[in-house]
Amino acid sequence: MTDTTRLTTAMREATDGLEPPEDFTAAVLRGGRRRRTRGRVAIGAVVTGVVAAAVVTAAAVPHRLAAPPPGGQPEQPKLEQILVRSGGDLIHDRDTVRLARTAWQESVDTTYLNDFGYLSQRQGEPHVYWAGTTPAGPSAIVTQTVVLPTNDNVAPTDRGRQVVAVGLLVTSPGAKRELELVGVQLDGDQNGHGGYFLFPDNRTVLGIEPDDDGMALFVSPVTTIGTDGRSRRPWTELPAHDGVSYVRLPHPANPRNVRLVVSEAGGDPNAGEQKIGAHIPLLLTTDYLAEREGIHVDNDLSWPSGSIPVGEKHKLPRSPANLFGTALRESGLPDPTSFEDTAGRWLVVAGMADGRTMIVGSYQELDNPAYLFTVLVRADGSVEKVTRGPVADPDAVLPVGVRLPDGQGWVVAAVGHQLRHNAGGAWSAPVADAALVPDASTDVRVDGQDVTLPR
Repeated sequence: MTDTTRLTTAMREATDGLEPPEDFTAAVLRGGRRRRTRGRVAIGAVVTGVVAAAVVTAAAVPHRLAAPPPGGQPEQPKLEQILVRSGGDLIHDRDTVRLARTAWQESVDTTYLNDFGYLSQRQGEPHVYWAGTTPAGPSAIVTQTVVLPTNDNVAPTDRGRQVVAVGLLVTSPGAKRELELVGVQLDGDQNGHGGYFLFPDNRTVLGIEPDDDGMALFVSPVTTIGTDGRSRRPWTELPAHDGVSYVRLPHPANPRNVRLVVSEAGGDPNAGEQKIGAHIPLLLTTDYLAEREGIHVDNDLSWPSGSIPVGEKHKLPRSPANLFGTALRESGLPDPTSFEDTAGRWLVVAGMADGRTMIVGSYQELDNPAYLFTVLVRADGSVEKVTRGPVADPDAVLPVGVRLPDGQGWVVAAVGHQLRHNAGGAWSAPVADAALVPDASTDVRVDGQDVTLPR
C-alpha cells in the first residue's frame, strides 16, 4: 500500500462520523436531476470491444486544481452535469463503503484498462455511487474523474479530455479481499449509455438506471427465430434498486448472446421500429479479468472471403458484398440488437437466364448457428426478396444446395472440392468450388461422394 493510500484511508476513518446534510445532493444538482451531455471517447481502435464500452457520467466533483484541457479540446463536464448521488441498501454500511474505496484505490493502477494509461491521471477522490446486495452478493459501483492521456492510444480530439471511470466491485469466492474490482468503463457514449456490467457469474446483469423518466432497462439472453424467418428476442425488464437495476438470468446463459436495451417501462422492446445495433455496450467482466477480447465461436463455413460467379454474368449496380450486406440488414430478418455487418464473407453470385441474380451467402448472429441467406436481385439492380435458408453445416458433404425460383436451376457449392451434377443419367464434367446446375439435376457428386438434391 502506498503512503498516499495509507493517508487517504486514515482520513476516511477519522471522518466516519461526519455525514453530509440530507439535501446535499439536491443542492449540488441545483434543483434536481438534469440530462447529461456527452461526447464520444474515441478509444475503440485501441481498447478491445469488451473494455471500450462507454459509461455513465457519474462521479465526485472534479478537483479544483485540475489542469485545464489543451486548447481546442471538447468542453469539460460542468458541476451540474455530473451525477452526484449515493444509493443501495449497503450505502450506509461504513465498512462496505470503506472496503469499496480501498479496493478501488489498491486495484485501479493495475486494472486492465490502465494498461493503456486511461486511469493514471485521476482527479479528486473516488466516489461510491452505489453499494448493495445483488443476486451475486454484496457489490459496489465506484466512480472517479480521470483525464485521458495525450499519447497515441487516444484519438487526437479526446487527448487530455476529462471523463469518468466507473468500476464494478463484487464479492468473489476465493478473492484476496472482500470486494474485488472486476471491470471498468469510461464515460463518453454520445447516446448517454454506460455503466453496465455482466458479473463474473455470467448471469447477473447490473446497470445504472436510465435518466429518462418512464424508461427502464431490458435484458435478453437469447434470440429465437419465428416461422417468418425473423430473429427476435424475449425481453425481461430489470427491477430498479435505488440508482441501479439488476436481474439474474436463467441458467445456462451464453454471455456473448446477452443484449441490453433501454425501452419504455412496462412495455415491449420488440414493439415499434428497432435500430440496428442499438443495444447498450455490456462489459463482460470474465473477459475483462482475462485481459482479452471476448472469444467468438465461429459456426460459419470456413471458406475464404470473396465472390464466386456462376451462371450468366450480369452487371450489378454495386458489389455483391455491398448488395448482400445491405439487403440482409434492411430485410428485418436478423435481430436488430445483435446485427453486426461483417466485412469479409464468402458469396456465390448466380446469374440467372431471366436476367435476375441470386446472391447466396451466410450470416451468424453472435454465437448462434450460421444460416444460409439468399438475396434475389432484379435485372434493374433492385432487391426483390431476401430469404433465410437452412443452417450452414460446415461438416456437410454439400454445404450449399439452393434451388432458384421459376425453374432457373440450383446453386451448389463446396469450396475446395470438385463438383459434378447428374441431370438425366450422365455425370457432367467436374467444376471447382461452385456451379449453377440445371433444375432437372437430381444429384451432385462432391469429389467421390454423391448427394441427392432435395425436392
